[in-house]
Amino acid sequence: MKLDLANLTGVTVDRFGSQAATYLRIADMGPGGAVGVIHLGPQGRVGLHPAPVPQLMVVAAGSGYAHGEGEAVERIGLGDAVVWASGEEHETWTDGGMVLLIVETDDPNLGAAH
Repeated sequence: MKLDLANLTGVTVDRFGSQAATYLRIADMGPGGAVGVIHLGPQGRVGLHPAPVPQLMVVAAGSGYAHGEGEAVERIGLGDAVVWASGEEHETWTDGGMVLLIVETDDPNLGAAH
């Protein structure tokens, strides 16, 4: 089944001061695990919040910015990935729009180089 990540429909994300954000869960991976897509429209933001479990975020379209606890703001774009530790406060935003693939897992080795 083909998924058009740039034109997804999902639930509006408005917690933590989020704006112009929608989320669509596309796969459950057992307890503590899921794969989803976040679409951020122009001036979109997923506000500062703690990661409930380790998370991998991959930019599937567009560009924007992200930062985690005590980290400098990083510019992110197509193909960039960011890993958030469980409980780590983080936020992501964009000026022109961005599509993010989100992988959540209870595996503490998420993002570790092998």
